[in-house]
Amino acid sequence: MASLTKKKTSPYWFACYTLADGRRTKRSTKHTDRRKAQTLAEQYEKAAKLASQKRLGEAQARRVIADIYEATSGERLLSATARDYLTRWAETRKADTAHSTSTAYAQIVRDFLISLGSRADLDISLISKADIARYRNAVLARTSAASANKALKYVRIALGAAYRDGYTQENPATKLETLKRPVADRQQRRVFTLPELKGTLKN
Repeated sequence: MASLTKKKTSPYWFACYTLADGRRTKRSTKHTDRRKAQTLAEQYEKAAKLASQKRLGEAQARRVIADIYEATSGERLLSATARDYLTRWAETRKADTAHSTSTAYAQIVRDFLISLGSRADLDISLISKADIARYRNAVLARTSAASANKALKYVRIALGAAYRDGYTQENPATKLETLKRPVADRQQRRVFTLPELKGTLKN
């Protein structure tokens, strides 16, 4: 059971709880109020217990983090599913971008949500680099590197907005580099060889 202790060198209560591997540990609660400190200590132990039972999935981890954040700050952590946030974001772009651009944003959002499948209904903070890479690669498989890069760019813009709005701690799309077009797909110009140049001048 989680308990509290104090150190002579700190005004804060320290939570004492058991880790997933069975070891006892101590962590500062950053609270001087014993009641708030005890609530946080219990959240720490809850997270450790779920981890030890291998039950701390992505969604559960997000809920535990939200509980800990609320116990620490007194405020609820901003939350929205990827589907809700991205759909709302695409809708708001109609007011501040050209029609063609807002239409492209909406299409990319629809395609990305389809690519996410059931993960679209997870909190947007749980969308990963792997999710975005899977979508980008699917676009590449059916179109071109240029289209895949455009899709990545728009997803990067959308998730950048989520980061700035406080719904995520990072923008995972920035971890992906744009694709390089295969040499065979490029239309490259080359200089004339000397024989070709002479032939052209004779004509």
